Amino acid sequence: MSGYAESGEVQVKAIQGRAHSIAPGNIIQVDFPHVRPAQQTDGAIETSKKRPALVLYIEKNQMVVAYISSKVPNLLNPADVLVLDNNPSFGETGLKRSSVIRLGVLATVPIRNATGLYGSVSSDLRSEINSKLITCFKI
Repeated sequence: MSGYAESGEVQVKAIQGRAHSIAPGNIIQVDFPHVRPAQQTDGAIETSKKRPALVLYIEKNQMVVAYISSKVPNLLNPADVLVLDNNPSFGETGLKRSSVIRLGVLATVPIRNATGLYGSVSSDLRSEINSKLITCFKI
């Protein structure tokens, strides 16, 4: 990984050789697909938006990612994981402010859609994420 790519208001490290640089637990910038495409004021249909996402699984040329939002709700869902900016390991994430990882909002996207690497989750956060994944997706 080298250099920086400017995207919106967030400066993220550029990914070189994407397939080998991304691993589960990384927080990346990706074109995350909209569940309900939005119509823009100019009439264009927005089907995705560049945003941070947590890499959960990689297989061949695609990955399963979880949605990350800086809009932290007052009431969390059982599949939500808080990432608070006052946590000692917050800096590892590369996020700019407190956020919520929405493990119930997943997408499978091509690895080529990753446009940047923010950072990764700490071992404590990984444990919480894995515990919630087991609870949420137990069938």
